[in-house]
Amino acid sequence: MRYVLAANLDALQQGVHLLQRLKAEAYGVRNPLVSNTSIGLHIRHISDHYVCLERGLADGRVDYTRRAPDPEVENQRDAGLAALQRAVGFVTRLSAARSRLLLVRMDTSPADDRIWSLSSVTRELEFVLSHTVHHHALVSVLCRLLSVPVDDGFGVAHSTLVRQSAKQM
Repeated sequence: MRYVLAANLDALQQGVHLLQRLKAEAYGVRNPLVSNTSIGLHIRHISDHYVCLERGLADGRVDYTRRAPDPEVENQRDAGLAALQRAVGFVTRLSAARSRLLLVRMDTSPADDRIWSLSSVTRELEFVLSHTVHHHALVSVLCRLLSVPVDDGFGVAHSTLVRQSAKQM
């Protein structure tokens, strides 16, 4: 579990680092080339999933269908930055002892047919990590369309970076 915690922290801190350098006015710019989304929309969506996971750990039921999107996090860079920093704090407080079984529900079926699935803290951390990297990839595209520099590896899965590195040797 130590690796998945470190990987989540790394991905979240990459987002924090990007937002610390990003001009506030670029955060909410929607781009029709990327489904009319914005950097802020993706940051808010990432944050929503960490909030659901944190909230669900209290009773062992993580319900990703009960996200409560915060328009401030979506539209204001400083609110987005604070949301990512809260997620960093949450992941930092987790420990290997927290790797227990959970019930999880997602928006994968009609509202009247949503089921609870068995999972674990570790597996959900793997899910939110993959989800974060995926949305960082979209943020990377949005940044490049705005001529905002993005660090190498931002929005790229660890396994892809390892494969790319092996090919260069």
